[in-house]
Amino acid sequence: TALALPDFFILSSLQCYSLSMKIIQLSDIHIAPDGIDTLGIDVRANLRASLEDAIDKGGTQLVITGDLCFDVGESEVYEWIELFLGGYDIPVRIIPGNHDNTTMIAERFAEPSKFDGDEGELYWEEEWLGHRIFFLDSAKGDLSERQREWLASRLHNLNSSPLIFMHHPPIDLQVPYMDNMQPRPDTDAFFSSLRGTDQTVYIFVGHYHVD
Repeated sequence: TALALPDFFILSSLQCYSLSMKIIQLSDIHIAPDGIDTLGIDVRANLRASLEDAIDKGGTQLVITGDLCFDVGESEVYEWIELFLGGYDIPVRIIPGNHDNTTMIAERFAEPSKFDGDEGELYWEEEWLGHRIFFLDSAKGDLSERQREWLASRLHNLNSSPLIFMHHPPIDLQVPYMDNMQPRPDTDAFFSSLRGTDQTVYIFVGHYHVD
């Protein structure tokens, strides 16, 4: 279909100290409230099939990188997603996209300390198998200066490659329809926040789903 809803990827196997995990990334699942047509596509069935297939392939961690909702953030949709994910025995991390309501996501899926109420952004870091994992919020189209400064400060003195999950790609990906869509991250400002580390930084994104 023209919009190719939704996008699903199994993105990364993280290995360290002879241990490993397989990270499942789901992005742009675009679930609508009951009664709303999602372009004739059963996105709820696609979500279920994709997640179960990824778990069958050994996925041990799930990251959903935004656009949980079809058009705008809906509490009904977030409630359904919470109940749906509760049926699977897998840890879940969720960040917002431009079709989401960040405050609603923070209240339902995140610890209060992860939500920057002044900026209205949800971002945090964790450590998985000796690697720093950063979950960023570009739901407004870009990261605030405060969020970028936080990221820069946390990237200093790392001994292994960090992983970053965010909704919007911070660079052009040669898809003009999406590359030209505004608002979008300021590439120079974003990459300036990465200069504090000499490690390779792996960035996983969503947002782009076109032919």
